[in-house]
Amino acid sequence: MANQNPQPDIYEINLSFANSSPQGTKLSSQVYTFQSSFEEVRVYAVMVNIVNSEDDDASASMSDFQLTIEAGANKVPSNSFDMGVIATSREKTLAFPCPIVVGFQEPLTITGEWMGTTNLGAATVVKITLIAETAMIEGGF
Repeated sequence: MANQNPQPDIYEINLSFANSSPQGTKLSSQVYTFQSSFEEVRVYAVMVNIVNSEDDDASASMSDFQLTIEAGANKVPSNSFDMGVIATSREKTLAFPCPIVVGFQEPLTITGEWMGTTNLGAATVVKITLIAETAMIEGGF
């Protein structure tokens, strides 16, 4: 396959919350983008699917999950997302008005948090997909 500029990329993350996880349980995952020093990753959208061990649809608890994306040392945007809104939408996708840019050797961290008022009733997997591209940085060399 020939190299493209930009090169489309998909990053998939699974956050597995255990049965009876207490309120405030946070799970994080580092996303490795494997870009070179003259490339940047641009994240344009996030897809969310929440499934639990009891049935395929965890809609009863979907609104109690929050998503945080950190690029480098900063939360982007500064507030968390309600994953339930994304997961129950028709496309299960939230497109960002402007891309999240990840530079060379900047960590990209995805954090999911259970915000429910009780313990989580069933083991639940939050599947997060980042829709992105890797592009060469133009000029400045």
